[in-house]
Amino acid sequence: MSRQRAIPRNFFSSLWHGKLDDGSIGASVNSFNDLILPPKLLAALTQMKFEIPTPIQSKAIPVALLNRDVIGCSQTGSGKTAAFSIPIVSKMLRNSNNMALILVPTRELAIQAGDVLKQLTQFSTEIKVALLCEGASMSSQARAISEGARILVATPVRLLEHVHSGSASLSKVSVLVLDEADRMLDMGFAPQLNEVLRFLPKARQTMLFSATLPGDILNLSKKLLKDPAQIVVEPPTQVVQDVEKKTSKARQKKSVSKTSKVAPKVQKQWPQVTKGLKKKDSTRVTH
Repeated sequence: MSRQRAIPRNFFSSLWHGKLDDGSIGASVNSFNDLILPPKLLAALTQMKFEIPTPIQSKAIPVALLNRDVIGCSQTGSGKTAAFSIPIVSKMLRNSNNMALILVPTRELAIQAGDVLKQLTQFSTEIKVALLCEGASMSSQARAISEGARILVATPVRLLEHVHSGSASLSKVSVLVLDEADRMLDMGFAPQLNEVLRFLPKARQTMLFSATLPGDILNLSKKLLKDPAQIVVEPPTQVVQDVEKKTSKARQKKSVSKTSKVAPKVQKQWPQVTKGLKKKDSTRVTH
């Protein structure tokens, strides 16, 4: 079994590419190989053909690997699931006592996150993932928990059903993730989230990911997170819109420039044009 390498304290300082929105220094990487990850996890990323991180992954993963709380904001489909899953798997491999809870608003999102995690742990049989969501029996899910699942991907209501029935304990959770947090609040899960918090250890790493950052999300983050790094990635669509605006302005400027050059010529020739039009009018046959 290969020995895990410890992360040097000054490692991420060499990867600095900018600042996070809170003004703190943030690391950014251009390749997953730039990160000091456990060999099993690197092998899984290679198998998944993950080579270049997406913007949210590039900025969030290095910070999360330092066990810092994170608020990540980027559009749906930008790679947020891997942005929190890779640090979680790394943490699980480095410490066998760690346990993670990932809360998602819907069954579909739970299945998607579960699929990513199962691929990331394909060479790490010691890490088991359990999906706790509607659409499957409580008994089969309870069995997965009892068999030693260390990563729980759950919807709030189903998770609480397991907690209240005694089939799930959250006392060893060291990492909490709220994925698609804005949708979770929009769907009315605030009471369930507050109840889940009662069963979680206060000493933990918390990561919140969302497609938007409205006021209620920021208020929730103040309650859940401690000195979080806020990472906001501008959607590509916004970048395209900005480019289109600049292009449009440039075209308008060019058009105005051409008009200003043509206008004096038209003004100079206008008497001849009007004179010609009058001649044509005088030869028009009327009935």
